[in-house]
Amino acid sequence: MNDENISPAQPLQNEEGNLPRVAFPDQDNAHDEKATGGIRVKGVEMKRTITQEDRDLAAAGYEHLEEKKTKDAKESDVGNVDISEHSFPFDKLTSELGTFFDSKDPSASTGLTAGEAKERLARNGPNVLTPPKKKSALRKYFDRLMTMFNILLILAGVLEYILLGIDFKDNFANTYLGGILIAVAFLNAFIDWFQLQKSEKILASFLAMIPPSCRVVRDGTLQTIPAADLVLGDVVLVRVGDKTPADIVLFSATDLKVDNSSLTGESEPQERRPLPSGSPSRAVEAENLIFNSTLVINGEGWGVVARTGDHTLIGQVARLTSGEAGNEAPLAIEIGRFVVQVSCIAIVFAIVFFVVGITTVYKGSASKTVTFAVSILVAFVPEGLPSVVTLLLSIAAKRMAKQNVLVKDLQGVETLGVSITGSLTLLATDKTGTLTRNQMTVTNLWNGTKMLSAFQSNNDDQETVPFSMDVSGMREMVDIAALNSRVKFDKTDVPFNEREILGDATETGLTRFAGRCLGSDYDAHLKKYPKVFE
Repeated sequence: MNDENISPAQPLQNEEGNLPRVAFPDQDNAHDEKATGGIRVKGVEMKRTITQEDRDLAAAGYEHLEEKKTKDAKESDVGNVDISEHSFPFDKLTSELGTFFDSKDPSASTGLTAGEAKERLARNGPNVLTPPKKKSALRKYFDRLMTMFNILLILAGVLEYILLGIDFKDNFANTYLGGILIAVAFLNAFIDWFQLQKSEKILASFLAMIPPSCRVVRDGTLQTIPAADLVLGDVVLVRVGDKTPADIVLFSATDLKVDNSSLTGESEPQERRPLPSGSPSRAVEAENLIFNSTLVINGEGWGVVARTGDHTLIGQVARLTSGEAGNEAPLAIEIGRFVVQVSCIAIVFAIVFFVVGITTVYKGSASKTVTFAVSILVAFVPEGLPSVVTLLLSIAAKRMAKQNVLVKDLQGVETLGVSITGSLTLLATDKTGTLTRNQMTVTNLWNGTKMLSAFQSNNDDQETVPFSMDVSGMREMVDIAALNSRVKFDKTDVPFNEREILGDATETGLTRFAGRCLGSDYDAHLKKYPKVFE
């Protein structure tokens, strides 16, 4: 094919000789092109603004949500979640917190005196998260017992014993039925209460997020103290592998990176550095602020404690969520409505049969008429329904627990039954650390000539070959992954696969790959090639 014969678009002269024409190879007709002085003619543009009519149409049917959002914004103290210390320059930060630090030589910082720290600890309280208010176990059991269905069962059981007072001889058999009805109500409440207690024990472990100890400068000396004793103005040193003990404003840092995934959901390590003039950004986006309970995965940093305990970001978020009133589950609403309907029908039928009985069959015999009416009332009570519902929800919760899904409330299981009840309209879930493990993994390797797969995958191409140490370049890659790393381990006296790797997400992924390849020889391999300089 000759490239010279291909001309995608050639300008032609119009018959008038003024306007150029453009001829396209796949079209017979040429189109006039108006002269625009070098400016391209605009085509159809997308509308970049939304009219009020569009806004009204988009908001139709969601007015109640907007009203609730406005109400919640007024009632909740959301403004206190914001932290302002990160915006202070160093001199103002020093005066506001009443401390001293040296940003040029952090080790020369004097921090607080022991007396000042003790006074502030007594005034502001310990650096711990206040657990939410809890009801006693007996109160929780009583709340579970006082549900509509259990009340109806207890009432039906009591009515059975009322029949004994009316006619003991003929109604003695009802004694067992009354006891069974009351026992079923107490058993239903116990099953629900037991599931709630088990879930709360697991959730209570989430409160242990503050590290047990930290490094702090007091009286000019670096010392290790319990994290609960930290106070405002303390100068703190954090290093790789440490959990941040409070909300800290940095005044010095060396290649510091933190893992905020547990707090903000950001899967990538966040670089943090000191800003002498302060940060104009929001607290969650400030580069000079590290938060309580976040993990330092790289470098080290010096900072001054700006918030402790419930005043930290995580503490304020926890307070907002703990103050949220829980709505009743759809199943509880339906059961409550059904119980009311059954109760009304039972009472109406009991009254009707009482009137019919005392005027016809049991004329003049009030005791027999009352016995008959109470029997009708008890007959309307579906005694087995509460226990069956509780049992089925318990089985569903047990199945979900096997899939690592914690069910806090049994009735919450029902809301997941989309295909059956359609009660679930929106499912919101966190991804990082929940649906994913927040772990990077080596999947493929390239040695310059071929692609290798670190593990079997159906997504690999046919040219991709399984990983092998015998392939050219692979042993060198494993050496680089194992030796060129800053990661640390929580323990070194246990097998590699049982260790927690602390460090940058990329380096932890490479270290995990190297450990899988080297196996038990990993530690010996590191000792064979010690780090000389970094």
